[in-house]
Amino acid sequence: MKRTGILILALFCIGAIVLTAGCINTASQPNPAGTTWVLAGFGPDNGAPATTISLTFGDNGSASGNGGVNGYSVSYTADPGAGKLTFGHIAATLMAGPAQFMADEEKYFSSLVNSTSYKLTDSSLVLLDKDGAVLLTFTSPLKNTAWKLVSYTTPAASVVAQPLTLITLSFGDNGTIFGTGGINQFTGTWKLDGTKLTIADIAITKAAGAPALMAQEDDYFALLPTVSGFGFSMGTLSLTDSSGKPILIFTNMLADTTWELTSVNGIAPPQASKTVTLRFDATGTLTGQAPVNTYGGTWRTTGIDTLTVSNVISTLIASTDDSVNAYETQYYRILNNASDYHIADGTLTLTDHNSNTMLFAVNVADQLKGTSWTLAGDSSITLVIGDDGTFSGQGPVNVYIANAVFSKDQSLSITGISTTKMTGPADMVKKETSYLTSLGDVTGYNLVDGQLVLTGPGGTALLTYNQA
Repeated sequence: MKRTGILILALFCIGAIVLTAGCINTASQPNPAGTTWVLAGFGPDNGAPATTISLTFGDNGSASGNGGVNGYSVSYTADPGAGKLTFGHIAATLMAGPAQFMADEEKYFSSLVNSTSYKLTDSSLVLLDKDGAVLLTFTSPLKNTAWKLVSYTTPAASVVAQPLTLITLSFGDNGTIFGTGGINQFTGTWKLDGTKLTIADIAITKAAGAPALMAQEDDYFALLPTVSGFGFSMGTLSLTDSSGKPILIFTNMLADTTWELTSVNGIAPPQASKTVTLRFDATGTLTGQAPVNTYGGTWRTTGIDTLTVSNVISTLIASTDDSVNAYETQYYRILNNASDYHIADGTLTLTDHNSNTMLFAVNVADQLKGTSWTLAGDSSITLVIGDDGTFSGQGPVNVYIANAVFSKDQSLSITGISTTKMTGPADMVKKETSYLTSLGDVTGYNLVDGQLVLTGPGGTALLTYNQA
């Protein structure tokens, strides 16, 4: 009996060793060191985060990234042979951000420290808890993403991109890039090696444009080949040079844009309809005015030209015009089922799963808010358009402020102009009086080749500005 017991025990141990060895082979994973990822989703249902969250594994047992709002660093211990991965204490900056971004960041940090194992392929990283449940799913960074330029830094200065001049960069899934510099289209290649990003082989069309826009485009194309790295923060993409300095700052193509509906399946809104608007906030929320009701919801892009709209709710007012109610119902149906978007020449096209389309025109007045300008021919005279639409600036002698009302069809009314009432040389006072008089005569506005043109009755140009 004793020998039999020993034999059984020996066989059990051998079986256990064989079984364990099999589990090791099954669980064996590539080493995560030197890889970079962005979060695709939380949990087994892969619920998408509201903003970009990143994770980079260093070669020395340290990891870092951005939680959506704050940068962070954390130690990690990986056992590739057993597919085990654990994280230490997270050290993060203490910035505040939008509520949903902060909630996702807290959930992300909690999931990260509860990870005990992982599965790694060329295109995905999955972190699991002690019970094998999926906590976090990551995908390769940059691939199948599209961005628009916000600002850039040259050796000489930091520059804000011209308003309403769309400069873009899209990363294809096959190592190609493409986009527009504002005037010309371009293509090229991109390669990611850990955190090192290389952009090369740029080919550009040869169209000509306004000098200010050409200068901006030249800066952009000159900076792209100098890119050496990248980073994310609160929905923005920073491309950095070899010293780690950000030189190109991008945001989501739709972020912080406002649009006005022009047609649904080729049919303009009914005459009794309100002006239909759609705004995409950078926080992932959307708001707007439908033909009758106001509404809100959430949005996210899931590829270069793909869009998901969710959780749309609205007020419940009915119009006395049945055609307006029917138009609004169709508008909501297409918006809720939006699958693709395309931006070109100041127009946004949304398409749903059934190939229904809605066309929107960019809201120029909204895009002008927060911009600064100098008078063409005299850069000492300035104009700042506040977020609330107010005008202010420096005249030849005095600081001035005024109320501005942007209306449909790019009409503009400027009233209540007041100044600090300082005295100065007679010629400067005369120049200021002429400037403020022209400002008060403004009835419209336009953007032409990157310049802001304020017009009077009949569309006559009264004042022309260059972006500061």
